Amino acid sequence: MSKVKIFLSYHTNSVRIESEILTPIHVGRDCANVDIVNKLNDIIGDNTGDNISYKNKNYCELTAQYWAWKNCSAKYVGFMHYRRHLSFNTDKKYKEDQYGTVVDNFFSPKYLDKYYLHDDKIEHLVDKYDLITVIPWKVVNAGSINNYDHYCTSDKKLHVEDYEKALKILLRKYPEYTEAVNLYNNSKYGYYTNIFIMKKNIFNIYCSWLFDILFSLEKEIDISHYNAQEARVFGYISEWLFGIFITFLKMQKSYNIKHLQRTFIKHTDNISKSSINICMSCDNNFVEYMATAIKSIIVNKSNNDILNFYIIENGITHKNKRKIKDACCIHDNIYITFITIDASIFDNFPLGITTHITKATYFRFLIPDLFPHIDKIIYLDCDLIVTKSLSELYSIDIQNSYIAGVKDILFIDNTKRLHINNYINAGVMLFNLKFCRENNFTKKCFKYVKSNFDKIVYNDQDVINVISNKNISYLDLRWNAQSCEYKGSYDGGWNKLAQKSFIIHFISDKKPWVPGNRHPFKKLFYKYLLMTPWKSNIFRYIMFDIISIFYKKIKHDNICKYKIFNNTVFSKKKFDYSTKYKFLFLKYTRKDKLNKFCSSISKQLASINLSLEKINNAYLTNPSEYSAIQKNILFLHKKINKLTLRGNNSR
Repeated sequence: MSKVKIFLSYHTNSVRIESEILTPIHVGRDCANVDIVNKLNDIIGDNTGDNISYKNKNYCELTAQYWAWKNCSAKYVGFMHYRRHLSFNTDKKYKEDQYGTVVDNFFSPKYLDKYYLHDDKIEHLVDKYDLITVIPWKVVNAGSINNYDHYCTSDKKLHVEDYEKALKILLRKYPEYTEAVNLYNNSKYGYYTNIFIMKKNIFNIYCSWLFDILFSLEKEIDISHYNAQEARVFGYISEWLFGIFITFLKMQKSYNIKHLQRTFIKHTDNISKSSINICMSCDNNFVEYMATAIKSIIVNKSNNDILNFYIIENGITHKNKRKIKDACCIHDNIYITFITIDASIFDNFPLGITTHITKATYFRFLIPDLFPHIDKIIYLDCDLIVTKSLSELYSIDIQNSYIAGVKDILFIDNTKRLHINNYINAGVMLFNLKFCRENNFTKKCFKYVKSNFDKIVYNDQDVINVISNKNISYLDLRWNAQSCEYKGSYDGGWNKLAQKSFIIHFISDKKPWVPGNRHPFKKLFYKYLLMTPWKSNIFRYIMFDIISIFYKKIKHDNICKYKIFNNTVFSKKKFDYSTKYKFLFLKYTRKDKLNKFCSSISKQLASINLSLEKINNAYLTNPSEYSAIQKNILFLHKKINKLTLRGNNSR
């Protein structure tokens, strides 16, 4: 049995890190809801024996420290968090963020290896010291002058008068700490997050001192009017008191103290092995279309599907992230994680001939290394609609392949151009992440771009196909029906196939939302768009269609076309056909053509209005948004009618 026991505080169902030394503990079990208690019933709670579990809402992780003080007899006792840990790897110093932490996106076995979070490594290091804690963090990085100022200014939920009362109690009960209090409060370096490992005798001294102060403080301050964040006051103050305690020990010069880097895991969801992992890549320009694709996946999933969406992004606003999460996570078993990438690493990468593509397309290179905790993932472009559960696709075995996908619509041209035998469309891919990592997929992709810059036409799709060429599996064509606006021989029958397919992919630059398009699956796109927070944009797309007709009718003056199209589509002002466009109509259209045109527009509006009513009954959840769209349709009806009347009177 190990002489070291390090408790990891859990309050939510996050990925478990557990060994003989590393021991997860549910903090606040006495006041947790039943659902959380059930999800964390595989770990110990802080509500057995002598405990203060019921105080967790005010004491935070200190309820676990109190429990260990009263109920643990190990020679060394320590504390970390479910997502914050010490790095026991003293051989390497890792890059830290402004808060003094080493950040990883996900937990994986490699995380344990990287930071020596194995029992033998931990015990070997701990046995050399009396106390181990974090490297002190420079509070000026947060804009604070010193530790005292950091309490005053770091957050509105902290009331400095509470901290000052705690200091008065400390100095009254333990006057020998006076110098340590002054030194620490005036220092620019602080010990935060309550992470440490101590010999049990030191831990006993610390807990006796700490809880004596806090229990006394509890009697002297009134927190009945505090909100949930403010009420955690004793947990907050303990972080400053810990720094004072360490400062006092250092002043004694009789303790062997070691400082280690602290780590932070961004995303800690406890992923079920039965989950379907889905990755998408996006920037703020495409977020509306990505939301539409996600909604189609959710609507058509099986009841038992657990979906983990990982969004690799650059520049998606916090507001748009919130919109997507609020709209999608209301469904059961739906989880969405955003992973921000610095797009500058692709600054010198080519963008080929596809004008609608951005640097975000190259994020796909990073997928195997971004998800070290996952062995398989489905990658999907944003410009598609899914009409069937993805569970069947996810269950396909591609053990000896990098990826699986559907032959590209330009398969013959691309294989000849690149002198390869296989070529898939990269908009839908099943990634074998484990195989990719074992064979350095990401590194090979970057290397190919540098040495074959002039050969790349279809961006990362070319690179992925070249690197994976000997290890590609093909999927049923229905998993990526590459549909487009073009008809006849060009589409190769794809549009017909798409009608019976599971994923309809809007390839080329002729997307359903492009002004004036005649995409065969436009209505399907509208169907799922209306289920997103961007559903009111359907009016804009309808306007595109109307303007397109208007644009085609006026053939006499290119300047006129430009003004009408540019001002109407891109102006944020309210559309006003009665004044701004009356002159243009009358100048460039004869009376008979004008009436015919207005009649055509009116019919279009009537058809659109009828379609909207059907769509509203089936999909819209917000009547006010539909009402706004309908009012705009009626507004246009009136303007067209007035225009027709004035056209008749003017000739």
